[in-house]
Amino acid sequence: MEAAGSLSGLNEARNALLAATKDADARVRTRAITSLAATKDPTFADAYQQLLNDQSYAVIRAAAVALGQAKSPSAYDSLIKLIDTPSWRDTIRASALSGLAALGDKRALDLGLKYYGAGNRTAVRSAAATLSDKTFSATRDSANRKYLSAHRSYLHEIEYVIALWKQTVLGA
Repeated sequence: MEAAGSLSGLNEARNALLAATKDADARVRTRAITSLAATKDPTFADAYQQLLNDQSYAVIRAAAVALGQAKSPSAYDSLIKLIDTPSWRDTIRASALSGLAALGDKRALDLGLKYYGAGNRTAVRSAAATLSDKTFSATRDSANRKYLSAHRSYLHEIEYVIALWKQTVLGA
């Protein structure tokens, strides 16, 4: 009897959280998505996909990550479409990459490597690095070589920036 009551309370909580994803306040929507995402329940995927079109970057990010965590069969395609959505400082692109990292689909490795490189914003590069790391172990040797090559070029870039900084600041 107690178990049935607990399940009823759980359903009520989920319904309340789903309703909160439609709240006027973006912070409430974001928190509701994050709470639902903890369940990793793919039945919420449709709600997350709708929220990928929200006006708030925080909501889009939470929805992208939640969609990836839910491992919905349609998650990969939805997140790929999000990659080229124009946004301030490529915020939506970084969110899509974070969602793909949470999904862990090895098809996304090339995207991780592409956006990991120089010329991309720091948030995008960081999300791409996480994506590359998450998908790296699920790939074959040829992908491993691409991954290692990208990491080497990034390390050379860091060494260059440090050398430039030393030269400029320290006069060394």
